[in-house]
Amino acid sequence: MKKILTCSLILSTLLCANEFDNALKNGKFKGDFALHFERYHNKNAQDSGYSMYSVGFMYRSAKFDNFNINLGFRANDKINELHDGDFDNSTKAILHTANITYYGKNFKFIAGRNKETYQWIHGFQEELKLSGNIDNFQYTILHEFRHGRANNHEELKAFSTLNNGKGLNLLDVECKQDFLNTNVYFYNAPTLANWYGVTLNANKDIYSGKLVFSKSNEMTNKPNGSYFNIEGGVDFEVAALNIGFIKTDKKGGLGSMKIDRNVYDNMNPLEEGNHIFDKDAKTIYSNISVPVNDKLSLSANYGHIDFQNKKANEIDLYIDYDVSKAMSTEICLDKYNSDNNDEDSNAIKAQIAYKF
Repeated sequence: MKKILTCSLILSTLLCANEFDNALKNGKFKGDFALHFERYHNKNAQDSGYSMYSVGFMYRSAKFDNFNINLGFRANDKINELHDGDFDNSTKAILHTANITYYGKNFKFIAGRNKETYQWIHGFQEELKLSGNIDNFQYTILHEFRHGRANNHEELKAFSTLNNGKGLNLLDVECKQDFLNTNVYFYNAPTLANWYGVTLNANKDIYSGKLVFSKSNEMTNKPNGSYFNIEGGVDFEVAALNIGFIKTDKKGGLGSMKIDRNVYDNMNPLEEGNHIFDKDAKTIYSNISVPVNDKLSLSANYGHIDFQNKKANEIDLYIDYDVSKAMSTEICLDKYNSDNNDEDSNAIKAQIAYKF
């Protein structure tokens, strides 16, 4: 009997090893390479700028017993810089994705490094995440340990702890019905604050609308923060137009929701957007996008920001051209004027990227 059990164990181990080996061999690779350049002409400060290259690789294994492995790597380095310190290349390479994912019947569990986009979480996180769906509801339960940055147009940021090592917890519930998407979320930053909010997205024919309200309840003596955003849009065949308004709390600004710019920067509708998240800041912004043809598109942003009894204006112009399905180019022209004269700048940014 023992011999039979031993042989069965050895056989099952060999079969599992073989299946795992096949899952790795049948995985898929993809990657990208980019060249990026930017130059700031500052009216009352020293000019700055740099050029850089970036290369990234992603690997996704085939499934093995409902598991799969995901790995992602990026390396960035400067080609040159206008002045020493314009480009921080202290981190030249980063393993930004490294997780094991388990697929259940109506849920998925991820452990490791993964890219996320939620209302107040953006970019690469080191996490434990459970997500799934029940009828029309999608839910996410997430604990974030650390976070990092791995873009193809700026310096890499090594993974670091968040909230003094205590991390960040998220419960997110989303419901999609007809033309309305409702998203309710609750964050807990232990010993720091709780955040909660709702995001409504509506799309009907050529019209769209968005309403966002988020609030923080601080556990310290700092004032609570809040964020309000309303936006409307219309999408014609020849152009799409969006107009929006953002307001922060008069006393607390974003509060602890401003825990790190790498977390909340996806809430910024402008290229620069300085002071949008300051205390008692009010921002009016608009965007127009024109698809010229299948390869070329033009777009522009305008923003007016009132902050601390001062004003700022920003204009962004973008030219996007797809050379092929794999190669794309983008040019951005940015002009920013502020009552803080040392912030006035004109900038040009350009990038060419190739995906393989």
